[in-house]
Amino acid sequence: MALHPSSVNAESQQFESKWFVYYEKVRTSKVFVRDSTMVTPYPLLLFGGALNVLHVQQTITVDRWIEFSAPPKIAVLFRQLRAELDKLLLQKINEPQLELALTGRTIDTIV
Repeated sequence: MALHPSSVNAESQQFESKWFVYYEKVRTSKVFVRDSTMVTPYPLLLFGGALNVLHVQQTITVDRWIEFSAPPKIAVLFRQLRAELDKLLLQKINEPQLELALTGRTIDTIV
């Protein structure tokens, strides 16, 4: 895949991270992505697919294919933080009037 020539990201030669999220993938002369945004590993760990901690390998995987090196303690902490964030988001979906600032320190910790 390549960044579409009309994308603002197509002009850049270097990115802070190798990870991108995108809205649209098209095939013309080759496969391009449009409406892309570079992301660091943190959003992938907090909002991506299922997390799996591999203690012996000292890695954490997202969706069983994105792999990051991490000491087991850090990987487990990310998994726990992700679970708390998922709970808060689900609670907010179920109770739109909920003031997240009043639910505890999780949001402050993430931000």
